[in-house]
Amino acid sequence: MGVLWYWWAVYEEARQDKMLEALGVSGLAVPEEKLEILRILRKREGISCKPGSGDCRELDCAWREDCCSSVPSLVDIWHGAIAYWSMLAATREMWDGWLGLSEMDAKDVRNALLDGFQSRLKDRGQQHAQMFGGEHPLTLRYRQLDVAFTSEMKAAKAMAGSGYKTKRGRVCAGILMLQRLDLADTVRSQVEELLRKNPQNRELGDLRKILSPYFPIRVLLDNNKPEEALARIRALSLREQRNSEIAQLRAQALLLLGWQQFSVGSLDDALESWGEALDIQVAAETREELQKEVISSCHRRAVALQNRDRDRAIELLEKGLALVKDQKLELELAEALVTRAIEIVNEGQKGLNQKPKAADRRRIVTTFEKAKTDLERALALGSRRAEQNLETLKDLLKALEQGGLLDLPDAVSDLVQEAHEAASKRDDLDTAVAKLEEAYRLTVR
Repeated sequence: MGVLWYWWAVYEEARQDKMLEALGVSGLAVPEEKLEILRILRKREGISCKPGSGDCRELDCAWREDCCSSVPSLVDIWHGAIAYWSMLAATREMWDGWLGLSEMDAKDVRNALLDGFQSRLKDRGQQHAQMFGGEHPLTLRYRQLDVAFTSEMKAAKAMAGSGYKTKRGRVCAGILMLQRLDLADTVRSQVEELLRKNPQNRELGDLRKILSPYFPIRVLLDNNKPEEALARIRALSLREQRNSEIAQLRAQALLLLGWQQFSVGSLDDALESWGEALDIQVAAETREELQKEVISSCHRRAVALQNRDRDRAIELLEKGLALVKDQKLELELAEALVTRAIEIVNEGQKGLNQKPKAADRRRIVTTFEKAKTDLERALALGSRRAEQNLETLKDLLKALEQGGLLDLPDAVSDLVQEAHEAASKRDDLDTAVAKLEEAYRLTVR
């Protein structure tokens, strides 16, 4: 049966290829199903007909057989082939001596057959990608069939290994085959019942996941394809998306996507993905893993940036703390804020020593206020170093304010400065008084 389904699928592919060739399309939006392709093709030929209706009176039509035959969709045919081949591969009795081969030879034959089967799906997907693009439905069809094959193989192998039996013997079928035999719901119910009696049984827990209709999404995650997994989830109905299993899968996909984004240097994107995952009601284990990734990634990147881009390091630490509460990150942010504040104040004091104009003095004081804010935040986060530096900065701001040098016009400020120098450096009080009188006259004009 597996061979028949396989060659049926290959034959149907060949018929579709002929239609596409006759249609002469390349890179255009073409339909996915054969009968729709045929309808467009006949319309191009100037003939209006209804393919699949079984009412074809053109005995010499090259597509008459395709039009009149009632065959499943190509995807359904491939699903049939996948179901039978997976069951065949998982049936140990088939390979243990029945073929008259040694164990090693039997294994080689089985692997060669399965590799050839999967290569067919991959090759067809690549061909369609070259013709129509990577996101065309015809291309996506083979990508999804490849996932279905991997999922069915894993499920069939797990069923065979679980020892699950019916009256007819051990079951070696995956979910596609169980659905064809109308056994999927029955087997799921029985596995759930066994799990209720023995909730710690890991094999039964794994079997429940494998029998889930959402198992192909797990396969995508196992193959490091989180974006495809998320696309599958978005394609589900809103009711399904609220399912607790789907919520867990979505969180795992976002966790994996964040890893990939961080690995190529996109920590902002990674934090966005992890933040979205943390908004989902997920298992405690997944939540803990997400929090660890946020903390670890922010710490590593902040350390790397600390000496060359402190502002960016602070920004990343702040983003991380917006997602998780962690004392280590808080103290790291506090120390970065203190260091930045000290650098700001040191730079500002250098500027003040250059006898700046009034506008420049006001700019320097503005930066001091920013440093004060940094120190206050650092103090709130638990930095001991922030307290002493904050008091020193407050004293400096107070001295500048009391000195009256902050809001004076440049000409007045210069006269006050000259008076200060005359009195303190040369003991020239007469000059100092004269300068102050001139400054006063300027302020009262």
